Amino acid sequence: MNAADAGRIDRDIQLRQAGQCSWGECQHTGIVRVGRRCTGDGGIDQFDRIPVPAELEKEQGGHHADRPRALDPDHRIRHGAILIDEWVAYARNLVGKDDLPACTYDSQISFAQALTEAAKQVPNALLLISVPQSTNEIGGSNGEMALEGLRNVLQRIATEWRPASPNEGFEIVRRRLFEPIPSDAAGAHRDAVVRSFKEMYTLNKNEFPAETREADYGDKLTASYPIHPELFQRLYDDWSTLPNFQRTRGVLRLLAKTIEELWNGGSKDVMIMPSSMPLDDIEVKNELLRYLPNEWDPIISQDVDGEGSIPVRIDATNSNLGRLSACKRVARSIYMGTAPGSGAAKPGIGEQRIKLACAMPGEAPAVFGDALRRLSDQARFLNQDGDRYWLDTKPNLNRTADEHKQSYLNDRDTLLVELNQKLDREGKSRGAFAGLHLTPPNSASVPDAPATRLVVVPSQYPHKKGEDSAALKWAKEV
Repeated sequence: MNAADAGRIDRDIQLRQAGQCSWGECQHTGIVRVGRRCTGDGGIDQFDRIPVPAELEKEQGGHHADRPRALDPDHRIRHGAILIDEWVAYARNLVGKDDLPACTYDSQISFAQALTEAAKQVPNALLLISVPQSTNEIGGSNGEMALEGLRNVLQRIATEWRPASPNEGFEIVRRRLFEPIPSDAAGAHRDAVVRSFKEMYTLNKNEFPAETREADYGDKLTASYPIHPELFQRLYDDWSTLPNFQRTRGVLRLLAKTIEELWNGGSKDVMIMPSSMPLDDIEVKNELLRYLPNEWDPIISQDVDGEGSIPVRIDATNSNLGRLSACKRVARSIYMGTAPGSGAAKPGIGEQRIKLACAMPGEAPAVFGDALRRLSDQARFLNQDGDRYWLDTKPNLNRTADEHKQSYLNDRDTLLVELNQKLDREGKSRGAFAGLHLTPPNSASVPDAPATRLVVVPSQYPHKKGEDSAALKWAKEV
């Protein structure tokens, strides 16, 4: 049942109250309508119209003296579940209005109380109502009022269920996206993959976080297979902190697009890692960008993934890195691990965690360390503070300084003029010399006299020790 059903049920109740329809026309009261959904049409005549409890009759103005008080007076329901989703979103639209077919906000709250009381009397019935948690989902002051009203009714008899924990979330996502392993042979393949990861972490213990050496990490690999637990952790610990990212639905939608692209692209990865995320695919890229500011789009194209991006260019010019697409995988891992928290007080992840997000059995973790260093030298938006690396919407200071330097070097004539002007300003004192000549354009500017004079070579004639430099040639001519 959805919230719209609840609205129609309330409308039936109000029409019956006003004498505008018969029980048959209105499908009886709201409780009977719920009973019909639980027992089928054949059981509708079995419901007795028993007076409601005194507190409900008083609360609703005595209008429901012939309203059924139970979902299942004849115990026809042996097992039943009533699920109502998006009720707050529906009820908030009724606040302050009394001319809608869905009836009024007060009637929604009255129905919620009647329904919970009726469900309480059925031994094997479960009434499950979802309520939003985030401010965006609640939807303003009307949403807060609707949430508070429903919560006050439900809390009297309800048991509150908290959202799934990360480990439960892993299991939900894995079961939704993948079928159970069908045979012992397939299970043996999974176990072999898990074993190879554990061996890699044990043999290279200084390259990976300490958690990979804990006894239960192999169980985590098995439980999340074929998705690496590090990817789950990044999604649940980092991306789920974003206001619009839904812990289960958001992860399901993102991973479904990712798996489709990896399958169509013939990926050979033995597990789906943070470095496996195909950020060059428009569907996956847009799914991630929907939770972040628009500035991230060009950053991905330039510093993370895609044709012409810096990681792809570095991989193309270095066979050792290119063989594993190491720079691209490092950039993907940093993006997945740091983009949601780039504005935090202490952003970034360490080199060990980056390697954990990248390395697979048979690959040397040190290759990804080399890729990280090369990438940090060239990527414009990759920031570093000690052992912590993160992507940000602001370019890093080193790259900004290099770009300014390069802009001066590219305009050589302007740079030389500025250098010569600075020499003219700073070199006014001739000291013990008979004369001072600052950056003369040629030998004609230096008089042919026996006295010793100081001549400052123009900046366009550089000198390097041990070489027949342009400065020496100019001096000989002067």
